[in-house]
Amino acid sequence: MNATASELSRIITLAIQYSNEDYNLNNQNCTDFVLDASNILGLNFGDAGGTWLLGGGSNPGALGQVLRSQINSGNLNGGTSTGTSPLNSN
Repeated sequence: MNATASELSRIITLAIQYSNEDYNLNNQNCTDFVLDASNILGLNFGDAGGTWLLGGGSNPGALGQVLRSQINSGNLNGGTSTGTSPLNSN
């Protein structure tokens, strides 16, 4: 996927807006940013929300399940098989 200059500019503006706001686990978190940036690119993944003690909102685990569902249904290219990462040489 290629982003246009306009889309990239909008994502940069979004990042600046997020950096000027307080982090909020319920409605202003890293998954919310990914979903908002994806929407700019026309990738509408839908609901990636869940609940936890004293709150709820978008979260990485739920987003992973949404992405897996999109891949399995053929709506998104990608793989769901496991793999082995290389050892850290440091």
